Order: sequence, then C-alpha cells, then structure tokens
Amino acid sequence: MEQPKGFSKNDEDHFLFTKTTQDGSPIILIIYEDDMLFSGRHTRELAKLVWQLRLKFAMKDLGPAKLILEMKISQFRNERLLFLSKADYIEHVLERFNMQSAPLTLS
Repeated sequence: MEQPKGFSKNDEDHFLFTKTTQDGSPIILIIYEDDMLFSGRHTRELAKLVWQLRLKFAMKDLGPAKLILEMKISQFRNERLLFLSKADYIEHVLERFNMQSAPLTLS
C-alpha cells in the first residue's frame, strides 16, 4: 500500500497511517485490504483526504462506521464515547462450532 500524501506509516501496524493537522489534532486512517476507516476532528481535512483517495481508488461512502474487520462500532458523539465490540463475531464462531453453551471466562 502506497502511503497517502502527508501521512506517516505506523511502525508497529502497517495498515495505520496518521497525520497531524495545523492545529495539532490527528487524522487517523486505517486501510486493510478493501476496508478503510478514518477519523478526525476537521471535516474539511477529512473531505480532502477522501478526494485524495478517490483519485487512486474506486470508493463507496458507507456513512458513519458501524462495522470494520468483524468489529462493531458504537459512537456516542455528544458524550464523545466510542465502543468497539467483537461479541457478535464471537457468538458466530461459537455457533459455527456448536459451542453456544460453553462457559466463557475472562482472564
């Protein structure tokens, strides 16, 4: 994957790119195969990013993120909260192996 203009590639996660805007706030971009997720405070900067990416890729805007990489995303903008959950995926895997009643423990 070519690094988007003005973004830095993360050394630990090669699917994660970041950019700092003029006021110091971050824009975070995650690209994994054909899934993309980005976040930032400034809509103008995000629109510029989308325009830049559309020059290189065929893209479809699916609106606010609800799911990526089998992870459910719940956003509560007024409270500035974000929740990530893999519960639906875990339930699917348990059903697939007929283990719905297996006891689950956290360690």
